[in-house]
Amino acid sequence: MLRDARSVQRRLDILLATAAASDDPSLARVAEARAAVERLVLELTFRQHGDRRGQRRGRSIR
Repeated sequence: MLRDARSVQRRLDILLATAAASDDPSLARVAEARAAVERLVLELTFRQHGDRRGQRRGRSIR
């Protein structure tokens, strides 16, 4: 899921650059979407790191 979210983030970066260059009125909406996806990527990244830490702790106990 993290990989897909990062892919969406890259696509929104391109869309944001295009909208900014053409002074498109939907620029604010694209920026909002980009910010939301950025928050999602951060959340998924933290979750993934937490899962990895849990797995490491589980292995060290055995």
